[in-house]
Amino acid sequence: MTVFTIEQLRPIKDGMTISRDAKMGQETTVTFFSLGKDTSISQERYDVTAIYIGAKGNAEFLIGENAKKETVTYGDCLIIPGGTLCGVETATGTVYTEIIIKK
Repeated sequence: MTVFTIEQLRPIKDGMTISRDAKMGQETTVTFFSLGKDTSISQERYDVTAIYIGAKGNAEFLIGENAKKETVTYGDCLIIPGGTLCGVETATGTVYTEIIIKK
């Protein structure tokens, strides 16, 4: 039996940000992300709840207008209410899952 891990599907590659749609639903979208060392995704705002689950490495999520930092690592779960600015940066590289709840 083979164990599926997100870090195998989306390994960390220095200098790159990679995403892959998990194709796991229409009402809720699931995306796997891999951010290389010293990369980031600028803050954006979803109208609906977003959930982030750490799979490898450390990510600093930048939350709200003042970009408060919240660390997410392996096994952590971060829930961001709709309408909240949220971005992410990493100094070491990270792999995580993003779940966007549309309904």
